[in-house]
Amino acid sequence: MIVPVQRAASESAGGDYSAQDVAETCAHITDLLSECASLTRRYAPDGRWEPSSPDGATTRTEAAELLASMSRLLARTRHDLRKVDARVRQRAYDLEHVPLSDP
Repeated sequence: MIVPVQRAASESAGGDYSAQDVAETCAHITDLLSECASLTRRYAPDGRWEPSSPDGATTRTEAAELLASMSRLLARTRHDLRKVDARVRQRAYDLEHVPLSDP
């Protein structure tokens, strides 16, 4: 039988994140920002994005490609952060549900 263990409010939510979890979260966000900076240097080195051609179709295609790259970066980061959160939730669940030995 598994019985939930009562925890103080201060022990839940943010308190469940270990130093490793926080470091991993920071690393994922740092990677995202680094990749965004790389995209900025490549597509807008002077701070302004300019398509390679004034043609409307080319502009839309290049804009769509850039947005797709940014979307992939964000999706990857969200996925990585969800993995950290899932690990934290599992650890909190394991602490809250202590199995009782049979009498």
